[in-house]
Amino acid sequence: MDQPKRPPSKRMAFCVDELVHVGQLWDVYRGDLIGCDGISKPQHLILKLMRPNAFPDEYPSDPDDPRSEEEGYHIKDSAIAAAFREDWIYRTRLVQLQGTIVPEYHGLFTWYDPLEDKPEWPYVFAMIMEDAGDADKGCREGSYYWEWEDILRIDRMYSTLHETAGLIQNAVADQHIIRSKDNQRLSLVDFQDARIFQECKPERRQHLLNTEDGEFLYMVHAFRK
Repeated sequence: MDQPKRPPSKRMAFCVDELVHVGQLWDVYRGDLIGCDGISKPQHLILKLMRPNAFPDEYPSDPDDPRSEEEGYHIKDSAIAAAFREDWIYRTRLVQLQGTIVPEYHGLFTWYDPLEDKPEWPYVFAMIMEDAGDADKGCREGSYYWEWEDILRIDRMYSTLHETAGLIQNAVADQHIIRSKDNQRLSLVDFQDARIFQECKPERRQHLLNTEDGEFLYMVHAFRK
């Protein structure tokens, strides 16, 4: 008589293989998501972690401090808002584009410290998504040389993002474009600062589009001879 199949585990563990990048909001890791039932197959994914307690309560009072809001740094409240914002963007605006020009998204998870009495916020935010590759070597140094074929691919990706998702990434940068290991796919990442067309007045929308176009042209042409 056949034994009844056990349902998949509701408990999961993420085994980290490597640290990919430490950013202003997320620490990004690569590893395997494993079910604790002994039957679920591991999934090779990306894990992004953020701890609100790692951020200050307020911005520096000195306007010349390099950790200011204008430089993209966060305080606790803005870090939490940015995490929820990026989760919402992936779950609503980017659904049709997942697995093509953005990674497949598996969700945002939170963990509360059981030793804390009535905590204001989760101890850890964890975002899990497809491992769609890495930024090319040199991108994070701000001096990457893009090939023409890639420039055309990236231009089409941003056009699709604008037309299909109705949003502006608002974070054009070499390191926000990742390449699959087989070089068959480029993907856009980092949507915590994305702006949705419907949220903007026409003149503001056009300004953001012009700014994004300018940042894109600078990114792909700045280091061409």
